[in-house]
Amino acid sequence: LLRWDEQNNLWTEYYQNEYPGILSKDINRIIRKDNFLYIATGYGFMIFDIINNNWKLYDTRNGLPTNNVIDLSIYNNMIYLATSKGLVEFSIKLNKPIGYYSKQILKNCEIFDIEKSDNLLYVVSSHGFYLIDLKTNLFQFLSEKIFFKLSIHNEHIALATKNKVYKYNNNKFNFLFKNPNIKNLNYISEYIWTHNKNSATLYDIKNDRRYDYNYMDGIPGDIIYNFNCNEDWICFNTNNGVTFYNWSKFHYYEN
Repeated sequence: LLRWDEQNNLWTEYYQNEYPGILSKDINRIIRKDNFLYIATGYGFMIFDIINNNWKLYDTRNGLPTNNVIDLSIYNNMIYLATSKGLVEFSIKLNKPIGYYSKQILKNCEIFDIEKSDNLLYVVSSHGFYLIDLKTNLFQFLSEKIFFKLSIHNEHIALATKNKVYKYNNNKFNFLFKNPNIKNLNYISEYIWTHNKNSATLYDIKNDRRYDYNYMDGIPGDIIYNFNCNEDWICFNTNNGVTFYNWSKFHYYEN
């Protein structure tokens, strides 16, 4: 695990032999809140106290139903863990998991992805597509269709199956484009970024255009593990390093 101080261009490395809680090469999600890192991995849920340089690992030995934590989201003093056996609540105040979010609906199912918008948590799972109001704890079943990834921009939602991307709005699904073996997607303004193992695709919703990128276009590796983007930049994490691309310079202002 690497920590980058962007302002001073300083890197801090955390090695497995020094921090035995780092058991997995599959780090699925990292979120920082105050001076703590919350890390979802294939071998449990980790918390890192940045100030005290201290790790804590949660797995099946201390409260989790499974070690496979796929995603996480924070709302107030609660962390919602998307796992291969349901949606689990973790209390930041108590510093421990407190059980399934819903024993009836989202227990013993695989949670593929979650994303929060204000107090609303969207969930795609092996039981279908759900919306949860975290203030009222009310569930809304949106679709039995199985999606594996989702991304939210304002009140619009993009969802992906293994090979297709849809836009969801006003209780309707609109097919946008195909892309094989989708690993991630990100909805930004009127654009959607996706990537698979070897290439990334930018789709212009308004003009129905797509642009494909791979190592021949400046992505440093031939395997893309993940990406993250905003309205100006996208960052690719690859098997040959990290690169930043100012995509808005060439696309965002065309419209």
